[in-house]
Amino acid sequence: MAKTHLVTLTAEQRSALRRTHRTAASHALRCRCLVVLLKADAEQPRTNTDIARITGMSHVSVASWLKRYADEGLDGLRTRPGRGRKPILDADGDLALVRQAVEQERQRLKEAKAIIEQATGKTLSVRTLRTFLKKTAAATSASA
Repeated sequence: MAKTHLVTLTAEQRSALRRTHRTAASHALRCRCLVVLLKADAEQPRTNTDIARITGMSHVSVASWLKRYADEGLDGLRTRPGRGRKPILDADGDLALVRQAVEQERQRLKEAKAIIEQATGKTLSVRTLRTFLKKTAAATSASA
């Protein structure tokens, strides 16, 4: 049988983990909080393999998240910036050009896309353009 190492948490740490587990928008963060909470449960000690089975992670991932929590605390469980695919269109650099192209070709996104591709040298789809417009519209309406 595997050796079970307990994680000891203060009442404040346990409370912060439970709150984040209940309210976090990110499913990944909620799962990571659950990993630490399950490992810290002194009444029912669990191995990393047991926790992996419960959460759907691998036991290696469980061990990695426990180590990151031990090293960095709750902030260590958050996904670090820079992960994932980088956006094609940048809200800071391309927003003015995109708005100008869409205003020029208001009812024809394909033509607006062609203008943007020609000006930036970037290849994108109409779907990418539509998603960019939705995100920037949401951001501008939220800040207003």
